[in-house]
Amino acid sequence: IQSNGSPRMDDFDRMLEQFGQYELGLGIDHNAALEVNGDEFRVVSIPGEPGSVPVSSNQEENGTTFVPGVWLKYVDEKGDVQKRVCP
Repeated sequence: IQSNGSPRMDDFDRMLEQFGQYELGLGIDHNAALEVNGDEFRVVSIPGEPGSVPVSSNQEENGTTFVPGVWLKYVDEKGDVQKRVCP
C-alpha cells in the first residue's frame, strides 16, 4: 500500500492504461529481482517472504501460497491491462 492508500499495482495499471495501446511494463514484487545476464534472465527472490505470485501448495488450507516474483504487464488492443507471471 502506498501513501495514497492504493496498492502500487493498481496505480501501475492505471499508468499503463494512460500511455495506451501496447504499452509494456514490469511489476517486480518487494523481495524479488530480475537478474539479466546478456540474453538470459532469471527471477530471484528471498525464500519464505510473501509476494503476489500464486504457487500451488498443500501448506495452506486453500492450497495456495504466494511468493515474490515478477509480472509482465501490457495494454492490449482494447486498452485493457493484461498480465502474466515472468517465467
